[in-house]
Amino acid sequence: MKMSISEERCAVAEAIRHYAEESDESAYEFIHGYWPNDLADLIDPICRMTDSEWDNGERTWGCVCSACDAHIEHTYSFSLDYCPHCGARVTERVMDLRRKTKS
Repeated sequence: MKMSISEERCAVAEAIRHYAEESDESAYEFIHGYWPNDLADLIDPICRMTDSEWDNGERTWGCVCSACDAHIEHTYSFSLDYCPHCGARVTERVMDLRRKTKS
């Protein structure tokens, strides 16, 4: 069965990330000055969603995207496959319930 375009993009990006880990990235640049991880992130942006609580005057909860720092209120990370703000694919989910102050 042929992979969808999205699956193919993810596979190519993962191969580039793997190659970047196995090689010395600082020794050379890839296409038009992009480092391998930057190129992979253009193809398939990824993020870590952290379940958290923060205080913006209303003591609220939700999750925070590592790619764009968006605070998604009243949503747990397990219910998201992509960030609703930047579109990055969620590859890791973390629980951090230490209250933070949202600036």
